[in-house]
Amino acid sequence: MYLYTYDGRLVREYLNNATQRDFLYAGSQRIGVSEKIGAAFRLHYFITDHLGSTRSFIDSTGLVKATYNYYPFGGTRTSTVTTDTKHRYTGKELDDEDIQQYYYGARYLNGATQCFNSVDPLAAKYPGWSPYCYALANPVRNMDTKGEWVETALDVASVALSYRDFHNNPTWGNAGWLALDAVSALLPLVPAVGIIRHAGKIDEALDLVKGVEKTTDAGRAADKAIDAAKTTERTGDAAEAARSAEASKVGIYEVQTNSGKTYVGQSGNIPARIQDHIASGKVTSSAGASAKITPVRGGKTAREIAEQKRIDALGGVKNLENVRNPVGEKRKHLLEREEPSRADPN
Repeated sequence: MYLYTYDGRLVREYLNNATQRDFLYAGSQRIGVSEKIGAAFRLHYFITDHLGSTRSFIDSTGLVKATYNYYPFGGTRTSTVTTDTKHRYTGKELDDEDIQQYYYGARYLNGATQCFNSVDPLAAKYPGWSPYCYALANPVRNMDTKGEWVETALDVASVALSYRDFHNNPTWGNAGWLALDAVSALLPLVPAVGIIRHAGKIDEALDLVKGVEKTTDAGRAADKAIDAAKTTERTGDAAEAARSAEASKVGIYEVQTNSGKTYVGQSGNIPARIQDHIASGKVTSSAGASAKITPVRGGKTAREIAEQKRIDALGGVKNLENVRNPVGEKRKHLLEREEPSRADPN
């Protein structure tokens, strides 16, 4: 008998109505197991790679009890075992008693044939690919954590980091990045946009996804963000989600520059514009992540009006990094218009 959490994590196994194993998690990542061996329970830890595959299985003293090396699609290449674990390739459980295949929830993966043994329940989302194919034939880069939806290790890492940034600093800029990453993650073969933004923190990102970061809830939050995106897509609301994410890119923004002054700008693609500032050395990555974004509808003129009004509210260009006013003397009459229409942040 098995005990699962509401989000599908296996937390306990029973044998003859007695607890046999308790699994330990950091966020959504399984990191250890307390297993009954003989009359006592003994604690072991999983040492995994970027895909979550168990590479070493160690006891509480750090003594290595097992090592595993895999062929690309999950077949065991070599192993040395004193104390074994069934949770191996990508952290999935090997059903070694009957079929020698890995259980992925929706279906089983056969490491020998390098394919799933049944049709993908979401096969229509991947036209041109065999419905039995694992991870779009790229098992080093891609993951299929539930046997139905392809993700990349970096997609999951990027969403996790964007969530943490938003959790620590809930600005519109960070909300926009999180929304864009979540929507990108639900599109096959489209990488999360935050991969570029987090390029300098990839090692940290992979640790975060594996639950090594102290903020262990980030991994679970990343799973929830991706699951929410998938649910949105399945219920036919993906287009609306994409429109909302797109709207968060258009408007005005405020960012702290390396000079210590604030810069106010406008753009039809604010994340890309902020990346330009980072690349030029005008702002740091952390400052870019903390940028304040105000969505504005109505085209470039509406954005320039909103930008000028914000500059004026902050005391003018003399107090800012800006070198000129977006609305000059000849167009000052535009400032008498009503406040430009703002996009609904929700």
